[in-house]
Amino acid sequence: MRWYNVSTRLAALLLVGALLLPLAGCAGQTASSGPVVLRIAYRPSVVDLKPLLEEYERANPAITIETFELDGSNFPSLQDEMQKGKIDIVREYRSTLYTLVRNGTFEPLQGWVESSDWGKIRDDYFTGTWEGLQVDGEQYGIPAGLDMYVAYANLSAFDAVGVEPPADDWTLDDLLSKAVAVNQPEGRPGESEGIVYGFGTYYMSADPIIITYLHGGALVDDFSSPTKAYLDDPRTVEAVTFYSDLTTKYKVALKSSLVSAYFRSGGISTAEDQGYCALWFGLFSQRGGGTTVYGTEADWEFDWKMLPLPHDAQDVSLGDVDGYYIPANAANKQEALKLVRWLSDQWQASGDRFQVRKSLAENERYQDQLGADVARVGALAAENIVVMPLFYGRMGAGGALSSFFSALFQIMEKGDDPLMVLEQAQQEVTQMLQQGELEEEPTP
Repeated sequence: MRWYNVSTRLAALLLVGALLLPLAGCAGQTASSGPVVLRIAYRPSVVDLKPLLEEYERANPAITIETFELDGSNFPSLQDEMQKGKIDIVREYRSTLYTLVRNGTFEPLQGWVESSDWGKIRDDYFTGTWEGLQVDGEQYGIPAGLDMYVAYANLSAFDAVGVEPPADDWTLDDLLSKAVAVNQPEGRPGESEGIVYGFGTYYMSADPIIITYLHGGALVDDFSSPTKAYLDDPRTVEAVTFYSDLTTKYKVALKSSLVSAYFRSGGISTAEDQGYCALWFGLFSQRGGGTTVYGTEADWEFDWKMLPLPHDAQDVSLGDVDGYYIPANAANKQEALKLVRWLSDQWQASGDRFQVRKSLAENERYQDQLGADVARVGALAAENIVVMPLFYGRMGAGGALSSFFSALFQIMEKGDDPLMVLEQAQQEVTQMLQQGELEEEPTP
């Protein structure tokens, strides 16, 4: 079996579990013997937990629940509150908490999970969700919601030129042909009417990584703990060539310099939100627009459709999982874990993320809330997900992302040969990985 086979890639990319010292006690759903105040920190922009928390309070009269609502500015205050033992549960992106896990801010949970009734439902979770919340092989988070890449089609743009949008079983070749058919790029956004770019993308995004993995290529063997790079693998080279050709050869995507000139800090996501792109890859949670990363509202004012990612050598989606964490200094760990266990049974607790549990994803009320098409595409993506952090920054994965994006810039902006550039990038990353291994070896 080749290394880029789906099952092999999943096994290589997901973190491996390990047993930890158990927490005392086990989780039930009975009320505490005395009054308890729990404080839970979460992002209202991701999920509105208040109705569920009020329901839990009514069922458990000895429990009072207070909330700490996270936004883009108060994370330092959360850290202070955790250090003082005033936060019992944190629901958050794992990328935000990664450093805090490493410095002992959060409680390892494997022992508690094994001593409670989690075993009854562990198999109900989508593959990779639990492993994605491990750090150095230790379980620190309980899965709460999935966010994975899907594709979007601007139906209004397709209707304007009389082209049928892609069907669910579309391929990378269909991506190219549909993008060419609908492409109307002449002029400058805001100054010319009818501008549509066939494919909205930016080279320093997940898009070239997604296409690489769809085609059966890879960047490294394990995003969390890379030991080997695959930047010069033939399938990686083919995928990068296809991706770069979308801009340089077929001109269905904006050059990076024009993205900056036309849309400034908002980048290509602004072009997508404003209806200038016919097709693009985006996160499940971004459906319909809403609050952007800059805190502004950008509801889509065009008809749209969510699609699975295109088919190619393998069906795969990249995605991430957020979770519930228990601070090491929490005053009420056992009651906090009981609440987390209860929330894990509620389909509403996924918020704008996709459900982490298969049975809840199939819940009729949940599917009605999402819409049948969105629920179906979300389930397909969740079944084929490779869990990886979505917010690495350029230097992530042992420096592989930095070298990969630099290679793309040379190919797309300077016209350099993809094979030559990626072979050079392979050498750079291999050297960085070897140096990392040497630095970790004990000094004689």
